[in-house]
Amino acid sequence: YFYTEKAGNVVVSPVAADSYLSGDTLVIAYSNPETVTITAQVDQSDIAGISIGEEAYVMVSGYGNYEGNVTMLNPVTQADSRTSVTYQVTVTLSEDVSDLTSNLTAYVYFGDVDAMKNVQKENELIEERGWK
Repeated sequence: YFYTEKAGNVVVSPVAADSYLSGDTLVIAYSNPETVTITAQVDQSDIAGISIGEEAYVMVSGYGNYEGNVTMLNPVTQADSRTSVTYQVTVTLSEDVSDLTSNLTAYVYFGDVDAMKNVQKENELIEERGWK
């Protein structure tokens, strides 16, 4: 049996009875629907300006906009080539995320969340009034 502090969903449990387990064997993958994290790929030229706890503004197409905070910076680079080096930044959303599902595409903005909200409101007003 597996016990968790909060209700959630078992996403996968790839082991079977009498399986040999090593230190890196995945036993269970669990999803807590009350918490959603976004993993963003950040270019090496921008990573120095991001820190743990920093505010982030997340736009999920078709689902709305959310606020969150940086909860992890992966110090290991992801490199497609010598000129394209990125780092993974994890943002945990802090609002009601019950409408979100997994594997969505999101745009993440770091820094001045209030400024991003104002830009978003201005864009919505322009659309609403047909000023495109």
